[in-house]
Amino acid sequence: MTLKLSITTEEHGELNETLQAEYIKQTDGDNYTLDTIKAGGLSVENVDGLKVTVTKLRNELATAQTSIATFKGIEDPEKAILALSKYDEIENWDGDARVKETVAAQIATVTKKHSESIDKIQVQLTLAETQLKNSLVISSATQAIQEADGNVRLMMPHVMNRVNMEKTSDGKYIAQVLDEAGQPAIGDGQGNPMTIPQLVGEMKQDEAFAAGFDGTGSTGSGASKVNADGTSKKTSGSKRVIQSTDQTAMNNSLEDIASGKVTVEMAD
Repeated sequence: MTLKLSITTEEHGELNETLQAEYIKQTDGDNYTLDTIKAGGLSVENVDGLKVTVTKLRNELATAQTSIATFKGIEDPEKAILALSKYDEIENWDGDARVKETVAAQIATVTKKHSESIDKIQVQLTLAETQLKNSLVISSATQAIQEADGNVRLMMPHVMNRVNMEKTSDGKYIAQVLDEAGQPAIGDGQGNPMTIPQLVGEMKQDEAFAAGFDGTGSTGSGASKVNADGTSKKTSGSKRVIQSTDQTAMNNSLEDIASGKVTVEMAD
């Protein structure tokens, strides 16, 4: 039976007691969220708060940009209008060029201040969108890899390289699977977008990623045996072997491990 990540109070009441216990009631609403277990340091997260933060920052950025476009970066519009109304008069003053220079300098200072504020909001927005992407994509990818009996640590970099976060026309953020050319991937004959579970399923059938899934390793001379935890152990041949306790080597060899070029020997 497939369990939803989030269900309503009504749906929760329709489940039996055993399945009801698998859900946690959210403190900020009446919904229930599936209680998941971390795998490889990753877990399914509720990203609603991040979505609100990104939307808020986008609105602040739009407001700030409108302000600087309207007032040309002037902090005090009334004073600026008064100064500009005197411009023609000042222009006809002989020997008072410094006055015009002073006005121009003040306007430049205020414009710079507003520009710096916009840059600050833009940085905050970029960080929030990056955090939202990581939470949204990693949560979905973690669940899909686990359901496919895959090794999250090995497969996550490959999945992340094929997934991006996109904002829909109605303001929602979704995980979008890309093809090898960086274009939105098609998941079926009806032209529907490919989902992350479909992408993981496709990778599971690819021999290059055999070491990343339980039970899909190759056999024969020089083959790797895939253990229950998704790691592989050299049986014969001349493949490079690294120890599972050598974290640096593990991190530097993720792609080779996934492709089967490198095998990992577990510590006793």
